[in-house]
Amino acid sequence: MTFKEFFSQKILFFALVLSLAIFLVSAGLIATHIGNLPDTTIIHFDSFSGIDFFGEPLDLWWIWGIGIFMAIINIVLGNEFFYRERIATYLFFATNLLISILILIVIATIISVN
Repeated sequence: MTFKEFFSQKILFFALVLSLAIFLVSAGLIATHIGNLPDTTIIHFDSFSGIDFFGEPLDLWWIWGIGIFMAIINIVLGNEFFYRERIATYLFFATNLLISILILIVIATIISVN
């Protein structure tokens, strides 16, 4: 898929730009709050067993990086399937949007808990 064909697909372009913007917001959130986090950061908790996973503040960048890696894989797969299975391309790019929203929620929750 060339850039001209990609930009002609408004839904794909919108999903990609919006997911990249959400990833940038989550990176900004990490960058502004990482200095205020304690050395032992709560990464996972639930209502039944309480806190069950601790980490360091730099683990937030790992969470963000894994989300970016998954988004890059979806973009590459969407590009490969564009001519064969167009619906798969739409699903890959919609998944990117969902991943970026979930990563933002995870990072905001971890920051607010700590």
